[in-house]
Amino acid sequence: LIFISLIFVAEGIDNAKVGRERLKMQSKFKSKGSPVRTVNLVEPDDPSVITLDKSNFDSIVYDRKRDVFVEFYAGWCSHCQALVPHWSELARQHKDDDTVVIAKIDAERNKEISGRFEIAGYPTMYLFSKGKKSGEFYRGKRTTEAFQSWLEPRIGKHPSDDDISADEDHINTLRRNWPSLTKNQPPTTTATP
Repeated sequence: LIFISLIFVAEGIDNAKVGRERLKMQSKFKSKGSPVRTVNLVEPDDPSVITLDKSNFDSIVYDRKRDVFVEFYAGWCSHCQALVPHWSELARQHKDDDTVVIAKIDAERNKEISGRFEIAGYPTMYLFSKGKKSGEFYRGKRTTEAFQSWLEPRIGKHPSDDDISADEDHINTLRRNWPSLTKNQPPTTTATP
């Protein structure tokens, strides 16, 4: 006897309830001695979304010339599966921008990496911006529009290392005047040689 169960999850459906029902159904058939196999039906990988793992996580996420928005997911998570079209659309919106990366990492298969960020639930999203490589936790809605609205003020606003070094006169002035600026004294007006 082969029993096949396909559950299609639509927007607005309580994914937690669907998961509980699936578990009840599985336990019912396991108790009767029937083999039960669960298969996650997800969209194929979108090439616009960069897949991270332990071999490339640090080099991509900590690249100081890029803002990297990462989804930590688990393959079995119905919330993660529901997020796929939104995450893919966000990646497609940024595919022509070399300074923005939309990425994902299977947190279950890469526990050493997800452990660094104390990932406790799925999906969890962090932005590793050019100016804040420690990561900023995303707490908003899980829609393409919400992601984009949250990202806009956070990405592309940080100067690159080249821009900073190009303005050496300003940096030298700050260094020269730093002690007086921190003591509420007037800055020196000495010219640099």
